[in-house]
Amino acid sequence: MLESRFFTFSNSCSIRVRSFDIGGDRQAGICLTRAVIAIPPVADFVFGHVIGVTGDVKDLAVDGFIWLVPAGLLGGIRSFYHGVLTCKGRTGGIQTGSFIRTAALVAALVFGVLWGKVNGFLIAAGATLISGLLEVLILRRYIAEFK
Repeated sequence: MLESRFFTFSNSCSIRVRSFDIGGDRQAGICLTRAVIAIPPVADFVFGHVIGVTGDVKDLAVDGFIWLVPAGLLGGIRSFYHGVLTCKGRTGGIQTGSFIRTAALVAALVFGVLWGKVNGFLIAAGATLISGLLEVLILRRYIAEFK
């Protein structure tokens, strides 16, 4: 179990991490909601009737939304790693991970736009997933030092 103390203003708090919590109920709810919306008939209803888009835009939204489902999971893992590193006072890993994420996001977006064979929505979703995965891998490397 990882345990640490951190201070906010004049109050002290103790955080205990008993298991691999991927960001709590909020992150799990976001992942589950995205997964349900990504089911084609549900996506057709949500994008077509609830949001009201039609034609090619709706087709792209329905086909592309599934690529955003893993983003919630990566965000939860990222939050967990940020929490552990913050509690351990090792925020250099967070800075490195954020720098790598930003650089990878920009590089993937530039490559996707210059390549020009994929729709912008899919370029953005792919760049988001690639950069998020790289950040999580960097953060995992810093977390591994505690084992």
